[in-house]
Amino acid sequence: MEVLLPTKRYPKRSAEEMENNWIVRQKQLKLENKQPMKSYTYIGDTTGQFPTAEGFIRDPHDFQLSKHCLAPNERTDLQKRNYVTALFAITGKWRIFWGSQFNEIDGEIELEKWDLISIPEGVWYGYENIDQKEGWLFDIKENHEYIPNETKQV
Repeated sequence: MEVLLPTKRYPKRSAEEMENNWIVRQKQLKLENKQPMKSYTYIGDTTGQFPTAEGFIRDPHDFQLSKHCLAPNERTDLQKRNYVTALFAITGKWRIFWGSQFNEIDGEIELEKWDLISIPEGVWYGYENIDQKEGWLFDIKENHEYIPNETKQV
């Protein structure tokens, strides 16, 4: 069996260097609290909703990664981004809804644990925890400069 090795040379890194610069421990994350949601940023220089927040890993990446938690029956405000956003359900059951105009829902779908949806730029969307317990999801954003996004309460 042929073993394929990476063609790009990566610098050797010590365990200490990896721990200090490229590993995120839950206990180190800072809560970015915007009720009713709890949010934590792993990778990236801003979460969009919290422009002063910084991710734990700030080395250049082509994406940003945050995780969010909502209590049962809680939902986010409608939001429209100028970049692609993917939502990846970690726990629970979610209702994802979207539309081309604010407060005009064109469609909705349910996500369960390990399901993912990619939201194109320029689409109004929101999500709701429809489970009976607290739910967590990852929010993966295309790399972008911080430009205030539109967010409106439903």
